[in-house]
Amino acid sequence: MSSETEASHGDGGPRVSGQFKVGRYVVSRVAFEVSSSAGLEPEGRIILFPHVDYSGPIDQAVLYFRGQFFGDLPTTPTVQAVRAILPRAEFEAWYRILRTESPVFLHWEDNSGNTLSLLSLSTGEEPPGEGVDQSP
Repeated sequence: MSSETEASHGDGGPRVSGQFKVGRYVVSRVAFEVSSSAGLEPEGRIILFPHVDYSGPIDQAVLYFRGQFFGDLPTTPTVQAVRAILPRAEFEAWYRILRTESPVFLHWEDNSGNTLSLLSLSTGEEPPGEGVDQSP
């Protein structure tokens, strides 16, 4: 499933949006150096890969969850990835959706500055009152 569209903002600049069904993902915890005086800061990272049915230009989405929110990273079409820095507090919510829901879709929109203006993770349609799965 591929959905890539190009439109324009009110300012006339191009806007590219897209989505893919998540086929697989990798979760990791890493540490990076903020500055020589601050030392290492832990970070969560989730890498999402499209389902095999996806035929768009994006090969992966790399989400960094950091204690300090730095805003967006530029999208990098040369490596065909969507990249974003999100607040560390969001890591568990994103990871829970990936662990417990199916299907899951990643949606993004970048603006004319080649930075993300929207990033979301959503599930497929579900009936109301479906309840919580109690399996381990």
